Amino acid sequence: MARTTIIRNCLQCQQPFNVYSKHPNTKYCSSKCFGQAHLRASRTCPTCQKEFRQQGADTYCSYRCRAEGTTRPVRERFMEFVEKHESGCWLWTGAHSGFGYGVLRINHRNVFTHRISWELHIGPIKKGQHVLHKCDVPACVNPEHLFLGTLQDNSVDMMQKLRHPNLKFTPEQIRAIRADPRVARIVALEYGVHFGTIHAIRQRRTWQWIP
Repeated sequence: MARTTIIRNCLQCQQPFNVYSKHPNTKYCSSKCFGQAHLRASRTCPTCQKEFRQQGADTYCSYRCRAEGTTRPVRERFMEFVEKHESGCWLWTGAHSGFGYGVLRINHRNVFTHRISWELHIGPIKKGQHVLHKCDVPACVNPEHLFLGTLQDNSVDMMQKLRHPNLKFTPEQIRAIRADPRVARIVALEYGVHFGTIHAIRQRRTWQWIP
């Protein structure tokens, strides 16, 4: 039995070709024309400005560019976790480092929030400069409580305020910690230590000789 054929023009090259009864819905004369007709459109990624072949309704060339392109402004994300207190401190309520400093993830890395606050409200930080606290509250991000200094200034500041890891608490501080009614996490933020250290002091597992 002879196969029935139909003459049809290719949608891509407009050349006539034979359509057999086995594949009556064929619209292209070859796989090459089919590929050219369905070639994905090229567009520019708004984040990295590189051209890429669009897949579906994608606007960005990669998941990373999409994450960066759809992330809210840093200032908006920053202020969302700032809690202003009567003492004048702006306490960071988001994630913290092991030493009580606030951190915010920007461009796939954690950045100290007191440094972010300085750059948002004051200006850029030069290489080698450190952002120090006047109030000695690690979680504070109030720009009025911050100042710039060198690594040496930071070391001297830690020694003067008894925040160096090799220095111990004073007896007055131990008594104040035990008498403080606030939760351990809040107290730990003020002293720049882990909250487990505050629990150990209050439960007299450390500094037992202080009445």
